[in-house]
Order: sequence, then C-alpha cells, then structure tokens
Amino acid sequence: MDRPDKGGRYAGRRATFEPDTVTMASSEHKPPRRTQEEVRVPKAAEIVAARLRRRIITGELAFGEHLGPETELLSQYGVSRPTLREAFRILETESLIRIVRGVNGGVVVNRPRVELAARYYGLLLALSGTSANEVYEAMAMIEPPAAALLATQDPLRAAETLTRRIDEERRSIDDPKAYARASTTFHETLIELTEQTISGAIHGSGAPTTNARRKGIRAHEQLVVLIGAGKPDEAASYWARHLAAAGAALFKDREPPLVLDFFTGASD
Repeated sequence: MDRPDKGGRYAGRRATFEPDTVTMASSEHKPPRRTQEEVRVPKAAEIVAARLRRRIITGELAFGEHLGPETELLSQYGVSRPTLREAFRILETESLIRIVRGVNGGVVVNRPRVELAARYYGLLLALSGTSANEVYEAMAMIEPPAAALLATQDPLRAAETLTRRIDEERRSIDDPKAYARASTTFHETLIELTEQTISGAIHGSGAPTTNARRKGIRAHEQLVVLIGAGKPDEAASYWARHLAAAGAALFKDREPPLVLDFFTGASD
C-alpha cells in the first residue's frame, strides 16, 4: 500500500515511457505527404477550338459552311474577340478552317488535305530515324490488300481514276522530280480510293532513270488492268511482287536512305 509523503501526497508507482518509442510510434501514424501534381488548365481559346473542332468532325458543321458572324460566335461562346481569334488560329493550323477575305468572306470550314497529314507523318518517321526500305515494307503490307479491295468494290471507277494518274506519270517521265510527285500521287490515290485515311509518307522518291520510270508506269498499267477486270487475288499478288522488286532495285548496291533525306534533299 502506498504511503503519503510528508506533504500528504501519494507517491504511487510512476509509469515509465521510452521517449524514442513514442516518437517513432506517432510518426508511423502520420499520413504520407502527397506529391504536388501540376494540373494544366486549358486556355479559353483551346476550349473554344475543341468545341468547334468537335462540331466539324461530327459533321454538325459541313465542309464549306461559314461559321457565322464573329459577333454571334462571341455571344455564343462568351469569350473576348482576341480569344476567339486565337481559337481560329489553332483550327487554321490544323487546316480545319480557312479565313476568306473580302465582302463575302469569313471563317469557312475546310477539309484537311491528305498531303498535309502524309507530310506530318513523314516528319515523324524522319525524326525516328526510319529508313526508306522500312517504308517500302509497310507499303507492301498496305497497298496489295488495297488493290484487292478496289478490284472487288468498284473496279471500273478505280481503274479510270488510276489511269488518269498514270497519264500524269507519262507526261512527266523526262522530269525526275515531277515524275516522283506523280508516282507518289498514284500510290496515294490507290489508298484514297479505298476510302481509308492512310497515305504515303515519302514525297520526292522515285525511279532514278528514264528506263526505270517506264518500267514503273508499265507496272502501274498492269495493276490497273487487273483491278479493272475485277481480279482481287491477282491484283494483290502482282502488286506485292512489284513492290518487293521495286524496293530491291531502288536500294540495290547502296545503303537505304533515311526518310529524313527526302525532307532535306540529301538523297536523289
């Protein structure tokens, strides 16, 4: 039994605590610190551009249609004139709209050109160090099925359109650069006619000699014959063989150039 001390207080048994233990225990129950994450709030112009972009993509705004007077758009989106015009600049760089000057001008919905998308894709390939023979390998996987599809769906229309592209190649056979552009257009048209969105990534590549260009034209003509005759299997098989042979001949006895070379002019 505890006895009182001289001042009448009970001493009792004192509980002992380990200060370090208490400190450690309390720290274990503290919630972990959250790392600060930066959240970027979109600018008003980006929000307006995104809404207009969606209306264009979904077809709510048709190609060639005017967006309307600027005053109406300012009221509709509740933004200032500089903000609205910044949104226009964003969409203009994406080729979704074009600014028409004059009395009957304004902001008109535009259909983006396939060439722009192809060139942008080509730049991405160039930055990644892709070689030209890798592009040919990709073409060999894409174009033969496209030829077969055209021979199945609407062969006569496809043959007629591709024949016009061949005529352009013939007219430019003595001009290597013009022929390269015409040949690129032939390949792009082959894909576009399938109503797909894939296009060529190399611009300016082509056969180095007149004889090689003539062979390329004959190959294109033969492909058109097979498509026009409605022979999908033969068209796909023939075109796969042609692309394999063309790629081998183009890069024979030399290191395949990089896609970058076609943008810098370092390669013929």
